[in-house]
Amino acid sequence: MKKQLAVLDESQDPFGFDIFLSVELFEETMSSLAGLYFQLWFKEQKKPVEFQDTHLMDRYLKRHHEIRSLKNSFPISAMAERNLAQDIYSLELREVRQLWEGLIA
Repeated sequence: MKKQLAVLDESQDPFGFDIFLSVELFEETMSSLAGLYFQLWFKEQKKPVEFQDTHLMDRYLKRHHEIRSLKNSFPISAMAERNLAQDIYSLELREVRQLWEGLIA
């Protein structure tokens, strides 16, 4: 039975496109999220000193580093975990993107 399931799994995705797509979506989401946090930090840093919010700057930069570390910590074989993380962080990406768009509008 296990042998039949293994053959079925290989025949469904013989070239590994599911893994490729999973990795690409995860990388894109995490890179975009880290990049947006960096842009938020940079925008806050470029304000005159009396208008800078150092708490926000610290939060943005810390989150940028956390996202980059998290992105690098997922092994390629952890497809289910990576897909779940991609779903969760895509929601955060949407929120941060709205914040960024509100600042540049």
